Amino acid sequence: MSLLEVNGLVKRFRGLMALSDLSFSVEQGEIAGIIGPNGAGKTTAFNCITGFTAVDAGSITLSGTPLRGKKPHEIVNHGLSRTWQLVRPFFGMRVIEALYVPSYCRRSRSSPEVSDDVESRIARTAESLGLTDRLDDWVDNLNQGELRLLDIARAMVTNPLILLLDEPFSGLSHREIARISATVQALNSDGLTVLIIEHRLRELMKMVHKVVVVNFGRKIAQGTPAEVVKEPQVIEAYLGRKGVDLGLA
Repeated sequence: MSLLEVNGLVKRFRGLMALSDLSFSVEQGEIAGIIGPNGAGKTTAFNCITGFTAVDAGSITLSGTPLRGKKPHEIVNHGLSRTWQLVRPFFGMRVIEALYVPSYCRRSRSSPEVSDDVESRIARTAESLGLTDRLDDWVDNLNQGELRLLDIARAMVTNPLILLLDEPFSGLSHREIARISATVQALNSDGLTVLIIEHRLRELMKMVHKVVVVNFGRKIAQGTPAEVVKEPQVIEAYLGRKGVDLGLA
Protein backbone atom coordinates (compact mmCIF):
# COMPACT_ATOMS: atom_id res chain seq x y z
CA MET A 1 0.00 0.00 0.00
CA SER A 2 1.42 3.39 -1.03
CA LEU A 3 1.80 5.79 1.88
CA LEU A 4 3.40 8.66 -0.05
CA GLU A 5 2.59 9.24 -3.72
CA VAL A 6 4.29 11.84 -5.91
CA ASN A 7 2.82 12.21 -9.40
CA GLY A 8 3.98 14.40 -12.29
CA LEU A 9 5.89 16.87 -10.13
CA VAL A 10 7.16 19.91 -12.04
CA LYS A 11 9.27 22.75 -10.65
CA ARG A 12 10.98 25.54 -12.57
CA PHE A 13 13.35 28.18 -11.26
CA ARG A 14 13.46 31.13 -13.69
CA GLY A 15 13.22 28.88 -16.70
CA LEU A 16 15.48 26.16 -15.28
CA MET A 17 13.61 22.86 -15.06
CA ALA A 18 14.49 21.49 -11.63
CA LEU A 19 11.85 18.73 -11.62
CA SER A 20 10.30 17.34 -14.78
CA ASP A 21 7.29 15.03 -14.46
CA LEU A 22 8.80 13.31 -11.40
CA SER A 23 6.69 10.43 -10.12
CA PHE A 24 7.35 7.80 -7.47
CA SER A 25 5.71 6.22 -4.44
CA VAL A 26 6.82 5.01 -1.03
CA GLU A 27 5.08 1.99 0.41
CA GLN A 28 3.94 1.67 3.99
CA GLY A 29 6.70 0.19 6.14
CA GLU A 30 9.60 0.43 3.71
CA ILE A 31 12.87 2.32 3.60
CA ALA A 32 13.23 3.98 0.21
CA GLY A 33 16.16 5.94 -1.14
CA ILE A 34 16.53 8.71 -3.70
CA ILE A 35 19.91 8.93 -5.41
CA GLY A 36 21.36 10.91 -8.28
CA PRO A 37 24.19 13.27 -9.24
CA ASN A 38 24.61 16.68 -7.62
CA GLY A 39 21.96 19.03 -8.96
CA ALA A 40 19.66 16.17 -10.02
CA GLY A 41 16.70 17.62 -8.10
CA LYS A 42 16.68 15.40 -5.02
CA THR A 43 16.55 18.12 -2.36
CA THR A 44 14.18 20.18 -4.52
CA ALA A 45 11.83 17.20 -4.48
CA PHE A 46 12.09 17.02 -0.68
CA ASN A 47 11.40 20.75 -0.41
CA CYS A 48 8.32 20.43 -2.62
CA ILE A 49 6.99 17.41 -0.74
CA THR A 50 7.41 19.14 2.63
CA GLY A 51 5.88 22.46 1.58
CA PHE A 52 9.01 24.61 1.64
CA THR A 53 8.94 25.07 -2.15
CA ALA A 54 5.79 25.57 -4.21
CA VAL A 55 5.36 23.21 -7.15
CA ASP A 56 4.29 24.29 -10.64
CA ALA A 57 2.40 21.09 -11.47
CA GLY A 58 1.73 17.63 -10.14
CA SER A 59 0.30 16.11 -6.99
CA ILE A 60 1.60 14.89 -3.63
CA THR A 61 -0.54 12.73 -1.37
CA LEU A 62 0.04 11.15 2.04
CA SER A 63 -2.37 8.34 2.93
CA GLY A 64 -4.64 9.75 0.24
CA THR A 65 -4.58 13.30 1.65
CA PRO A 66 -3.39 15.96 -0.84
CA LEU A 67 -0.37 17.88 0.46
CA ARG A 68 0.25 20.27 -2.42
CA GLY A 69 -0.27 23.88 -1.33
CA LYS A 70 -0.15 23.11 2.39
CA LYS A 71 2.27 24.87 4.71
CA PRO A 72 5.16 22.91 6.26
CA HIS A 73 3.61 22.80 9.73
CA GLU A 74 0.33 21.55 8.26
CA ILE A 75 2.20 18.77 6.46
CA VAL A 76 3.87 17.82 9.76
CA ASN A 77 0.44 17.58 11.33
CA HIS A 78 -0.62 15.18 8.58
CA GLY A 79 2.26 12.86 9.53
CA LEU A 80 5.31 13.81 7.46
CA SER A 81 8.50 15.10 9.08
CA ARG A 82 11.99 15.74 7.74
CA THR A 83 15.59 16.51 8.56
CA TRP A 84 18.02 18.69 6.58
CA GLN A 85 21.37 18.08 4.93
CA LEU A 86 22.99 20.55 7.31
CA VAL A 87 22.03 19.96 10.92
CA ARG A 88 20.18 22.87 12.47
CA PRO A 89 20.79 22.54 16.21
CA PHE A 90 19.27 24.80 18.83
CA PHE A 91 22.52 25.91 20.43
CA GLY A 92 22.17 27.37 23.89
CA MET A 93 19.55 24.79 24.83
CA ARG A 94 19.74 21.50 26.64
CA VAL A 95 18.89 18.43 24.58
CA ILE A 96 15.57 17.93 26.34
CA GLU A 97 14.63 21.56 25.66
CA ALA A 98 15.46 21.14 21.97
CA LEU A 99 13.04 18.20 21.86
CA TYR A 100 10.27 20.19 23.50
CA VAL A 101 10.23 22.76 20.68
CA PRO A 102 8.87 20.51 17.88
CA SER A 103 6.76 18.44 20.26
CA TYR A 104 4.11 21.16 20.28
CA CYS A 105 3.75 21.01 16.50
CA ARG A 106 2.81 17.41 15.95
CA ARG A 107 0.02 15.12 14.98
CA SER A 108 -1.63 12.54 17.20
CA ARG A 109 -2.41 9.13 15.77
CA SER A 110 -5.17 8.88 18.33
CA SER A 111 -7.87 11.41 19.00
CA PRO A 112 -6.71 14.70 20.60
CA GLU A 113 -8.52 13.83 23.81
CA VAL A 114 -6.50 10.62 24.25
CA SER A 115 -3.12 11.90 23.02
CA ASP A 116 -0.17 11.05 25.20
CA ASP A 117 1.74 13.66 27.14
CA VAL A 118 4.78 15.47 25.82
CA GLU A 119 7.16 14.18 28.49
CA SER A 120 6.52 10.52 27.75
CA ARG A 121 6.87 11.05 24.01
CA ILE A 122 10.20 12.80 24.47
CA ALA A 123 11.41 10.05 26.80
CA ARG A 124 10.45 7.31 24.33
CA THR A 125 12.05 9.18 21.43
CA ALA A 126 15.28 9.80 23.34
CA GLU A 127 15.47 6.13 24.28
CA SER A 128 14.92 4.94 20.70
CA LEU A 129 17.63 7.32 19.43
CA GLY A 130 20.09 6.52 22.20
CA LEU A 131 19.99 10.03 23.66
CA THR A 132 18.54 9.32 27.11
CA ASP A 133 21.88 9.90 28.84
CA ARG A 134 22.33 13.20 27.00
CA LEU A 135 18.97 14.84 27.75
CA ASP A 136 20.39 17.19 30.38
CA ASP A 137 23.50 18.06 28.36
CA TRP A 138 23.88 21.25 26.36
CA VAL A 139 23.33 20.86 22.63
CA ASP A 140 26.62 22.72 22.14
CA ASN A 141 28.48 19.77 23.68
CA LEU A 142 27.18 17.10 21.28
CA ASN A 143 29.46 15.67 18.60
CA GLN A 144 28.43 15.62 14.94
CA GLY A 145 26.93 12.14 15.13
CA GLU A 146 24.89 13.04 18.20
CA LEU A 147 23.68 16.23 16.48
CA ARG A 148 22.40 14.06 13.63
CA LEU A 149 20.60 11.83 16.10
CA LEU A 150 19.11 14.90 17.76
CA ASP A 151 17.95 16.13 14.35
CA ILE A 152 16.17 12.83 13.78
CA ALA A 153 14.77 12.88 17.31
CA ARG A 154 13.29 16.35 16.79
CA ALA A 155 11.48 15.04 13.72
CA MET A 156 10.37 11.89 15.53
CA VAL A 157 8.67 13.68 18.46
CA THR A 158 6.11 15.00 15.95
CA ASN A 159 4.89 11.38 15.69
CA PRO A 160 5.32 10.98 11.92
CA LEU A 161 3.98 8.29 9.63
CA ILE A 162 6.92 8.88 7.29
CA LEU A 163 10.33 10.42 7.96
CA LEU A 164 12.35 12.14 5.22
CA LEU A 165 16.12 12.22 5.81
CA ASP A 166 18.28 14.53 3.68
CA GLU A 167 21.84 13.13 3.59
CA PRO A 168 21.92 11.85 7.18
CA PHE A 169 25.46 10.44 6.73
CA SER A 170 27.00 13.71 5.59
CA GLY A 171 30.16 14.62 7.51
CA LEU A 172 30.06 11.55 9.74
CA SER A 173 32.70 8.95 10.57
CA HIS A 174 32.21 5.27 9.69
CA ARG A 175 31.28 4.54 13.29
CA GLU A 176 28.74 7.37 13.39
CA ILE A 177 27.26 6.26 10.06
CA ALA A 178 26.86 2.73 11.40
CA ARG A 179 25.04 4.09 14.45
CA ILE A 180 22.68 6.25 12.37
CA SER A 181 22.02 3.37 9.96
CA ALA A 182 21.22 0.94 12.78
CA THR A 183 18.96 3.51 14.43
CA VAL A 184 16.99 4.17 11.24
CA GLN A 185 16.58 0.45 10.60
CA ALA A 186 15.36 -0.07 14.16
CA LEU A 187 12.79 2.72 13.75
CA ASN A 188 11.67 1.07 10.52
CA SER A 189 11.33 -2.27 12.29
CA ASP A 190 8.98 -0.53 14.71
CA GLY A 191 6.77 0.53 11.79
CA LEU A 192 8.18 3.85 10.62
CA THR A 193 8.33 4.48 6.87
CA VAL A 194 11.51 6.27 5.76
CA LEU A 195 12.62 8.10 2.61
CA ILE A 196 16.33 8.98 2.37
CA ILE A 197 18.49 11.13 0.10
CA GLU A 198 22.10 10.04 0.36
CA HIS A 199 25.37 10.13 -1.60
CA ARG A 200 27.05 7.42 0.47
CA LEU A 201 25.80 4.64 -1.79
CA ARG A 202 27.54 1.67 -0.21
CA GLU A 203 25.96 2.41 3.18
CA LEU A 204 22.58 3.44 1.75
CA MET A 205 22.12 0.42 -0.50
CA LYS A 206 22.53 -1.96 2.44
CA MET A 207 19.56 -0.50 4.29
CA VAL A 208 16.94 0.44 1.68
CA HIS A 209 14.26 -1.75 0.14
CA LYS A 210 13.82 0.39 -2.96
CA VAL A 211 15.78 3.08 -4.80
CA VAL A 212 14.57 5.90 -7.04
CA VAL A 213 17.28 7.32 -9.33
CA VAL A 214 16.90 10.92 -10.49
CA ASN A 215 18.86 12.85 -13.11
CA PHE A 216 18.09 16.35 -14.44
CA GLY A 217 14.85 16.32 -12.44
CA ARG A 218 13.55 13.13 -14.03
CA LYS A 219 13.26 9.60 -12.69
CA ILE A 220 15.50 7.38 -14.79
CA ALA A 221 15.19 4.15 -12.78
CA GLN A 222 13.42 2.56 -9.84
CA GLY A 223 13.78 -0.81 -8.18
CA THR A 224 15.75 -2.75 -5.63
CA PRO A 225 19.39 -1.74 -5.13
CA ALA A 226 20.56 -4.81 -7.02
CA GLU A 227 18.29 -3.93 -9.95
CA VAL A 228 19.07 -0.23 -10.34
CA VAL A 229 22.86 -0.60 -10.29
CA LYS A 230 22.56 -2.73 -13.45
CA GLU A 231 20.53 -0.12 -15.35
CA PRO A 232 22.58 1.35 -18.24
CA GLN A 233 21.15 4.85 -17.67
CA VAL A 234 22.12 4.73 -14.00
CA ILE A 235 25.63 3.51 -14.74
CA GLU A 236 26.19 6.24 -17.32
CA ALA A 237 24.60 9.10 -15.38
CA TYR A 238 25.72 8.34 -11.87
CA LEU A 239 27.89 5.30 -11.23
CA GLY A 240 30.35 5.75 -14.09
CA ARG A 241 30.77 3.59 -17.14
CA LYS A 242 32.52 0.84 -15.17
CA GLY A 243 30.00 1.02 -12.37
CA VAL A 244 30.73 0.94 -8.66
CA ASP A 245 31.13 -2.14 -6.49
CA LEU A 246 28.52 -1.66 -3.78
CA GLY A 247 28.87 -5.12 -2.30
CA LEU A 248 25.40 -6.17 -3.46
CA ALA A 249 26.42 -9.39 -5.20
